[in-house]
Amino acid sequence: MLEGGADVEEMHKPESAETVHEAVEEHVEDCEVEERAEQAGEQAPAETELKEQCEQLERLNAELANQLLRLRADFENYRRRTRSQIEEIKAQASADLMMDLLPILDDFERAVQSAEQTDQVEALAQGITMVFSKMLHVLGSHGLARIEATGEPFDANLHEAVSVIGDTDGPLHVLQELQTGYTLNGKVIRHTKVQVGELKGD
Repeated sequence: MLEGGADVEEMHKPESAETVHEAVEEHVEDCEVEERAEQAGEQAPAETELKEQCEQLERLNAELANQLLRLRADFENYRRRTRSQIEEIKAQASADLMMDLLPILDDFERAVQSAEQTDQVEALAQGITMVFSKMLHVLGSHGLARIEATGEPFDANLHEAVSVIGDTDGPLHVLQELQTGYTLNGKVIRHTKVQVGELKGD
């Protein structure tokens, strides 16, 4: 009875504090391992997503860089084409003007030949006047126009005053043209050199 009672007592004897402490530590370690595993499992998808975003941004950056290079190349080609077209237009405009002036050049050549063969000054002057009028007409068809100045109010945008005649108390007008001015397609290419002064009477 005593021996059996001793066995029963030993079976129900509480565990030592050291044993309980070791069990608790093992449980804590197991929990920490599980927690680290859970955290690693949560971080892995986040890192993968971030990596994918970086790769996507790198691809987008490469595409934008390629687009920029293509746009720059297209712009350079456009500039070259535009420059070439402008040169062609200038050349064609010059050629058209020269073609229109050739008949007048022929008239001048005939006038020179007539001057060498005749003493009729009046007829020669009349022929030169006709050639001059014809030249003005041809140049006018290309946008050239004379600036009418005599008797007009002085306009610094059109006229260049070389001298002033008389008093200058009143408004200035052009009294005499010294060199004809011209506009080309409405833009002044040469101002008319004039003498200015105050108009009196008629």
